[in-house]
Amino acid sequence: MNTKVAKKNNKGFTLIELIVVIAIIAVLAAILAPQYLRYVEKSRVTADTSSAKEIANAVQTACADSDVFEDVTATTTVNWDGKAGTIKVGGTDDITSATDTTGHKLAAELGKTIKNVPKMKSKKWQNNASGVYIITVTVNTTDSTVTLTDNAPSGTDTGLAHSAGSTTTTTTTP
Repeated sequence: MNTKVAKKNNKGFTLIELIVVIAIIAVLAAILAPQYLRYVEKSRVTADTSSAKEIANAVQTACADSDVFEDVTATTTVNWDGKAGTIKVGGTDDITSATDTTGHKLAAELGKTIKNVPKMKSKKWQNNASGVYIITVTVNTTDSTVTLTDNAPSGTDTGLAHSAGSTTTTTTTP
């Protein structure tokens, strides 16, 4: 007589074990997902702050040139539209199309310095003043100084005086 003997040597996982593992993974994902999103947004804010510093440094360097300094009016604005990826001087002169002979000399100089205008990445910067970062260039002709202020979001350090007040960066021109 040939009878089969049932083996109790089952290999595999029970349904309870699989449910426990899935529950543990769900808890870990619920804990880690917000942390990851905060980390990504923080890195985007850092990238936008770095771009703003680059633009501010380009403005400072351009204003140190005596030809550009003489062309800057008492108060000139440099607008970085981070959503569109454009920088305009005085609200009209786009740095990508400005030349030394047409438009604002500051726009032409910035166009030479900044080849690729970055777009804003973080929600914090995009929601600040409708996504436009503004550097206000104020010229004091009596002592030949240029003061830069900006409207960066609170809690970001671009190295310039914010609209609410902070440190002031001044460039003396020859």
